Amino acid sequence: MPLRPAQVFFSYSHKDEAYKQQLEVHLTILQRRGLLKSWSDRQIIAGQNWQSIIEEQLEAADIVLLLVSADFIASDYCFGKELRCALERDERNETKVIPIVLRPVDWRDAPFGKLQALPKDGIPVASWPNQDEAWLDVEQGLRRAIEELNETKFRNTSTSALTSIRDVLVAEFEHLESTYTANHSAGISSDGIATGIHDLDLLLGGFRSSDLVVVAARPSFGKSDFLVNILGATAITQNQPVAFFSLQMPAQRVILRLVASTSEIDSQKMRLGYLGERDFPRIAAAAGRLVEAPIYIDETPRLSIAEIRSRAKSLRLDKEIRLLMIDSLQQLTAPAGADSAVALKALARELKIPVVITSNISRRVERRKDKRPVFADLEESGNLENEADVILFLYRDEVYNPGRDNWDELDIIVAKNRNGDTGISKRTTPLNPQRSVTSCLPVKITLKLRTTENHKTEILARVTRSYTRQFPEINARSVYHPGPPPLLSKESKSA
Repeated sequence: MPLRPAQVFFSYSHKDEAYKQQLEVHLTILQRRGLLKSWSDRQIIAGQNWQSIIEEQLEAADIVLLLVSADFIASDYCFGKELRCALERDERNETKVIPIVLRPVDWRDAPFGKLQALPKDGIPVASWPNQDEAWLDVEQGLRRAIEELNETKFRNTSTSALTSIRDVLVAEFEHLESTYTANHSAGISSDGIATGIHDLDLLLGGFRSSDLVVVAARPSFGKSDFLVNILGATAITQNQPVAFFSLQMPAQRVILRLVASTSEIDSQKMRLGYLGERDFPRIAAAAGRLVEAPIYIDETPRLSIAEIRSRAKSLRLDKEIRLLMIDSLQQLTAPAGADSAVALKALARELKIPVVITSNISRRVERRKDKRPVFADLEESGNLENEADVILFLYRDEVYNPGRDNWDELDIIVAKNRNGDTGISKRTTPLNPQRSVTSCLPVKITLKLRTTENHKTEILARVTRSYTRQFPEINARSVYHPGPPPLLSKESKSA
C-alpha cells in the first residue's frame, strides 16, 4: 500500500533561513516520492492574515520540525506560540514534534529537551565536519518518522481500516483454537501476557494487547512490588521484553527488589547486609537470570506522557517490548486540563501492547468502616474508571486489623475486567504458600459476603466447590503456581 504524504510544518527563526533552505533541498527526494508536503511561513501571500494561516497550518500538521538555534529560542513567537501549540498537539497524539539542532545552543532544559532530536545525538548541523552527512541523517530520521505515522496514525484513520465480518470471524476462530490449546497446556489465553499469578491469569487471561491496566491502592500496600514481580515473571520466565518507567524509585532499588523476589530472600536483609552463606549462591543465581532478561528501566522522574510515548515507541521499534509498566500515575506531568487516563489508553492502542500503571487512591477510604477500595476512590486520578480495561485494587487486611491471622494475605480485587469476569484473588506470601485460601470470587458474590457470618460461610463453600469444578487447576489449599517469581518481595516473617 502506498505511503500517505505527511504534512510537515517548519518552525524556525528567519535568521536561520539559509539552514532551512538547505534542509528543503535534502528533503526533495522525499517530496518527489510523495512522502511529505512541507509548509513554512514564507508561503503566506501578501494581504493574508499571517497569524490565522500559521495556526491553521499548525493544526493540520502531522509533523512539526523545530529548527533549533539560539535565535529560535530567543524568538517569542517561535518559542512561545508555535512551540506551545505543537507540544500540546503532541501530548494529544495529534502530531509529532521533532527538534532539528542547527547551531550550538543549550536546549536540553527547553520544553522539548527530552524529545529525540536530529541529527544523531543532537549534534548541531553546524558542528558536523561534513554537513551533507548531517542533513542525510536528518532526512533518514524524518523518513522513519513518516513510515511510523503510516503504520499508526494514517492507517487507523483511512478507509482501509474497515474489515469485513468474514475476515473478523476467521481470525476469531483461529484465536479460539489457539486459546483452547493454550488453556489445556498452561491454563491461560495464548494472546495474554501472563502475570505469574496463576489464579489471576485464569480470571484475566493475562494482560492483553492494547489494554490499559490500573493497579490501585493506598500508599505502602505493595503496588511497586506487585509490578516488579510481574516484571520478573514476564521478562525472566517468559523472556518477553518489558519497559519499566520508575518515576518514584531509582533503578538500583528496582533491581534490588527484582533480585530479592527472584532469589526469594528477604529484601530487608539484603538492604542491611544481614546475609548468610547460603544466601549468596541464591543471589548469584538470581543475578545470572536477571542479567540476561530483556528488561529496560527508565528512572527519569516526573516524565510527561508525551516523553514516555516517545521513549516507549523507540523501545517498541528497537527492542520489540511486549509490556509497558509505569510507576506511578501521580508522578506523571500533564498540561492543565489534560486527562492522563485518555492519553494512556491511546498509548496502549497505538503501541498494541498492555500498559500497566500504578495509582494511589483517595484517603477517604481511611474514614470508612469497610476499607476495601471501590471505584469512587479513583475520583482524584482522572478518568481511570472509564478508560481502563482492567482495574486491580490491592488490599491488605493486616494494615487495618493487626493481630488477626492475616499478616501474609493480599487481596487482589479485580474491580473491572472489560473482557471477562471480575472477582477477588486472595494470595499469601510465596514463602508460606500453605496459608492460601480460595480465589476468583465474582464481585456479585463478594457483595453478598458482606452480610452475616453464616451466610458468608455458606456462600464461600458453594463458590469454592463451583470454582474447583470449573477450574481444576485451582486448589483451595494452595493457589501459588510454581515457576514464576514470587508475588511480593516483602520479607517472609519466618525467614
